Amino acid sequence: MEDFFYPGSWDLLDLADDPPDLVHLHNLHNAYFDLRVLPWLSTRVPVVMTLHDCWLLTGHCAHPMECERWRTGCGMCPDLSIYPPLPRDNTANNWDRKRDLLGASRFFLAAPCDWLRERALGSLPPSSVRAAVTLPNGVDIEAFQPGDRRAARDRFGVPQDAVVALLVSNGGLANLWRDVRTLEEAVRAAAARLAPRRILLLVAGGLEERTRWGSVEVWSFPFLTDGSGLADIYRAADVFVHFARADTFPTVVLEAMACGLPVVATAVGGIPEQIADGETGLLVTPGAVGEAAEALTALLEDEAMRTRLAAAARRRAVAHFDERVMIERYLAWYAKILAGNGEC
Repeated sequence: MEDFFYPGSWDLLDLADDPPDLVHLHNLHNAYFDLRVLPWLSTRVPVVMTLHDCWLLTGHCAHPMECERWRTGCGMCPDLSIYPPLPRDNTANNWDRKRDLLGASRFFLAAPCDWLRERALGSLPPSSVRAAVTLPNGVDIEAFQPGDRRAARDRFGVPQDAVVALLVSNGGLANLWRDVRTLEEAVRAAAARLAPRRILLLVAGGLEERTRWGSVEVWSFPFLTDGSGLADIYRAADVFVHFARADTFPTVVLEAMACGLPVVATAVGGIPEQIADGETGLLVTPGAVGEAAEALTALLEDEAMRTRLAAAARRRAVAHFDERVMIERYLAWYAKILAGNGEC
């Protein structure tokens, strides 16, 4: 069974000097919250819950990939290794227990994209959701903005004459949510088309190493906690790639767009709500290697297209994904909830 034994959760309302007006919960599967507290908590104070993945809807996984068993009760799990992993298949019991606890709770639901909000509303007990809204995540559009590409490349030793694609991924190429096979085939195909141009794939978030995929140089950097360093990684690239097996509303896509970087990505989760296909980037079918290769090649070989999409990406990020706007929207929703106007 999933472990919910975190007794400190019962003291949540006593952590501050004054009682909270409301409690805002985010991901609850990172080994810190006892889900059995939720029914009690939601009778004491308004509870806002922002989903970031599908864990509350499944028997264990944050994303069910191609599996549809989460819709009907899980059990006979095809992959217990998906995060958060389980040592044995208790997914049906986990699914039932979550439904019982959520059904005994009442909370306000937020999701960063319509895709996740609609999934949640189609799965959660209807009585549990007092209201549901889509509030897109945002990024710091001042920290992440277009800058001096030459200086950014000099900072990381990236050759000025290279054509550069960038992946930002926690764990680098080992991230299980990334479709590395599609990525490798796509950059190899692009390199063949652009020969003899020098093609470089930067991977931010993995181990520091350099390798090759055929003629493609692959440079991996450790995860960058310095905001200016991460922004310069984006600025050093020509194209941002995000080929994912599953995702919700990836912040890295928003950061890339804010830095004026065209994005080629798989159309999974809420990514189609981030990228205006053909306007700020290119969307491809998940697992479609040929389609991904064509899209990446088109962007890397057409500087005019990159320039046009880059400018539009920045405009879209400023208009829709400014973190200050996200904060204002949440504060306005809090006010409605506390005024008794937050119900559906």
